[in-house]
Amino acid sequence: MKIFSKKKDSVSVGLDIGSFSIKVIQLEHLPNGDAKLLGYSMKEIPREAIVEKEIRDHEGVLDSIQTAIEKVDPAIREVSISLCGRRVFTDILQVKIPKKKENLRESIMVEAEQKLPMGTEGLTIDYDIIKESPDGETAEVVMVAVHSDFLRDYVLLLQDGGYHILGVDVDYISLYNVLKQNIDIETDDPQVIINIGHSITNLTFIQNKVYQGVRDISSGTLDIWRSLQNRFRITPEDIHKLMTGASQWEDPAEFQSGLFAATDELKMGLDMAFSYFENLSKGQSISRLYITGGGTLIPFLTDIISEKLEIPHQILDPFSRLVYEPSLFTNQTPDKVSPMFSVAVGLALRRD
Repeated sequence: MKIFSKKKDSVSVGLDIGSFSIKVIQLEHLPNGDAKLLGYSMKEIPREAIVEKEIRDHEGVLDSIQTAIEKVDPAIREVSISLCGRRVFTDILQVKIPKKKENLRESIMVEAEQKLPMGTEGLTIDYDIIKESPDGETAEVVMVAVHSDFLRDYVLLLQDGGYHILGVDVDYISLYNVLKQNIDIETDDPQVIINIGHSITNLTFIQNKVYQGVRDISSGTLDIWRSLQNRFRITPEDIHKLMTGASQWEDPAEFQSGLFAATDELKMGLDMAFSYFENLSKGQSISRLYITGGGTLIPFLTDIISEKLEIPHQILDPFSRLVYEPSLFTNQTPDKVSPMFSVAVGLALRRD
């Protein structure tokens, strides 16, 4: 199966299979180029049903997927999905464009063999062209390599539910699609999308207004909540209520103080990732943070991250330029849920 598959239908569905919940987005692509939000839903999966992106509870995850999809539209059978984690590898390659462009894949596979320390056996490899040189002789491409058995687990999961996968993407590219759709980048300075998920935080680096590299941090909201749970001796039941918004912290000042300490591990991971990028970009520093994902819904978290890193930030809202009927949000305002759907929106947007 190709990783960077694309579609041209007027209605598309993005399915984000996360470690905490399933997110579904259905978009209609309008003739004027706008995208209309037709429906969205989120459904928690059983605890530890997915660990480090590996599916442990096949039936539990599938049941959550079916529930989430049926809430949007029971007729949905075609979806696009995304992958990330330690079994997904990405890199930016500079390759010469052969005279016969159909031989480009062969050139990229030669580069991949050199770049991947474990070789290419047992991997599904695909690529997407970022840009070509003005003379058309070279191209900058993003290469993605996924362990084939890891990809197969997700494909079989959806097939067992009667769904057809139209395309497989990676979280980083989906997030980049959302950034391009919703924010007019006015500087060539390095910037980064920080997607704070349940168990993993994805980083997508942008420079000269284009995708430049990625990093994963093995820390997310789960580690933050566990730190708060240990610090304040909160029961698992009560911490889950706080995580899901079913209850609120009684003392905001106490919560903010605890949260500042609880983000130390995430901050350390961000520092290491930023150092990697500075080496890659010959000493250039990140100038802005675009923060998204479920972590943005934790009060004070984005401000604390920005303060610790001493870098300005803004929330990446995937709904900000979507057309939608106000009736879709009867129980909550869009900004209270939208950051959780960034990957799913990016999947549904991808058409070129």
